[in-house]
Amino acid sequence: MSFIIQCKLFLTKCLCHEKYKLLTTLFESIFQLDGNAFADSEKMVIELEMNSKKTELMRKLNKGLCALYMLNVHDMVGRAVGLRCEWVEW
Repeated sequence: MSFIIQCKLFLTKCLCHEKYKLLTTLFESIFQLDGNAFADSEKMVIELEMNSKKTELMRKLNKGLCALYMLNVHDMVGRAVGLRCEWVEW
């Protein structure tokens, strides 16, 4: 699936048809967040530390990630993808 289709799917299914500008802002914020990712034979888990100074943006990101998690996403190997978000003071 192409990256553009995935972005549109995320906006439609996870963020209730938010505008593209929000997606760009979310991507920028995601890349700036601290966190970890690890995988074993059954699952891959992504942990993000949410920026408490950007509460509205983080609320939207968390809503989108929760909806994404409910889509039962698997990686190309077949492992379930799990998401964990933790609020931290920056």
